[in-house]
Amino acid sequence: MFTIASIDGDETLIESIASTPGTYPFHCKLKRLVPVES
Repeated sequence: MFTIASIDGDETLIESIASTPGTYPFHCKLKRLVPVES
């Protein structure tokens, strides 16, 4: 699971919610993201 750090047009910077070594923020297209179901 990820959190959205910032949105710029149709791209976003997302970060993992887990604080594990080797996880870094990365860019992704908004249309590729899928909401989490509760």
